[in-house]
Amino acid sequence: MRVAVLLGSTCVALLVACIALWLRSERPALADYARQGLADPELRNEVIAHLVASSPGIYDAHPDPDVGRVHQPNVLGKNGVPVTNSSGMREKEYALPKPTGTFRVILLGDSFVFGRGVRAADRMGARLEELLRERSSWPGEIECLHVGVSSWNARAECEFLRRNLDSYDPDLVIQLLVHNDLDDTSGVRGFGEMASFSSQVRDRADSLLGHRTRADGEMNLFLSGADWESRQRYARLEHDLGQLKGSLAARAVPYLVALHWWEAKPLAAPTLEAALDEDQILYLPDELGEPEYWVAPRDSHWSPAGHRAFGELLYNVLATRNLAPSLELAPWEERAELHRDWIEAGRLEARMAPEAFLLPGDRTRSVLNYPSDGSDNWQQVHGGIDHDGNLSPYASLLLRSAPGRLSLQGRSPSSTLDGSQLRVFAEGVLLGELELSYGRLVSGAWELPEELASRPFVNVRLESEDWVHAGEDRRRCRSFVLERIGFFQP
Repeated sequence: MRVAVLLGSTCVALLVACIALWLRSERPALADYARQGLADPELRNEVIAHLVASSPGIYDAHPDPDVGRVHQPNVLGKNGVPVTNSSGMREKEYALPKPTGTFRVILLGDSFVFGRGVRAADRMGARLEELLRERSSWPGEIECLHVGVSSWNARAECEFLRRNLDSYDPDLVIQLLVHNDLDDTSGVRGFGEMASFSSQVRDRADSLLGHRTRADGEMNLFLSGADWESRQRYARLEHDLGQLKGSLAARAVPYLVALHWWEAKPLAAPTLEAALDEDQILYLPDELGEPEYWVAPRDSHWSPAGHRAFGELLYNVLATRNLAPSLELAPWEERAELHRDWIEAGRLEARMAPEAFLLPGDRTRSVLNYPSDGSDNWQQVHGGIDHDGNLSPYASLLLRSAPGRLSLQGRSPSSTLDGSQLRVFAEGVLLGELELSYGRLVSGAWELPEELASRPFVNVRLESEDWVHAGEDRRRCRSFVLERIGFFQP
């Protein structure tokens, strides 16, 4: 209701302005005056401000599908406190391009860099900037800019900065990776709300894949690298980090990637070490993921104490690795021993055996509540399937291997899809296709290739070439209704 009232008042104001212009004229088209009015930057900004203020969300779609979304510019929070600047970042206004004589540090990331749950002044960059100004001999301005959008994945982070290097012109880039950076980055609906699709893979419609499919809070096998879906994500991460590294190297800009994956660090370590040089990687210790640094008991984003601890650690890493040579930084001895211990702890934790994190058996049950068919093959769903078995055009899941053939059974949701194909993959290998026909049971069974039959679990991917709209708002996409899937004896 509030949105409608504000939009209505804005439209009325524009209409009154247009009528006033019309009365002073010789009756040119009213629409022409509306266009002329909105061409006035001051009026246009006022209208946009009204629309932004009435929005329940703060996001804006980005024309680059790799980036997916950014924040709306000039968002005001409670009591009129600015949330984002004119560039759509939660940061003070900064000049683009960079002013001469300024040393610019870019802190790149998602909601951790954005600073969810803390004041802007309490974030990591504020503390790092304070230390750099106190302890360097740089004669000009030093600024640490937070370039972070909540729920960005690593791909969005890397592509946004890489494509804006000319304007940001950083002297140092520090990227913070967290454990959900392999997830899909969702797009944006109207009025700044997050959408149920990702523009990064728009042809998958509303199929969002990620690590949040566990009911018991344990680590998700989406991070394991043990199945096809996970391996593709790590391959993309290696590509994106390597590409940003190359672009920064061409400008002689130092690059540091801090990995904050708690106990799952060993799963990402091989990818980081394939993409980056040794001195470009910082494994954060598990200690920085402890509840004492959380913003709330059920929210593991950093509190002001966590941001401060990370900002201070960054200073000593920059000093000891000489990642900002023009600043001539000396180690901060007061924290040097603690930081050496943290760095060594993170390095050792990243060297633990990855097999310790592949949770077997009953601890990896799916959260979906399909009718029991006796197979008990469910391992985990990466995404694309809801609790009622409705498939999006792209669905990915893990099944525990068992004797028998991979079998699938279900129905088409609409006669519109008659004749379309549902393709079935196991670990990236196409097993077969099923033709859909409304009102008829659709089923298939396939022997796994020999090289896959001995795996403890198998990634199964279901891809549809067509779909219909569903849901109350018609923004869901449905391609198939899955009734049963698993390994069954003939």
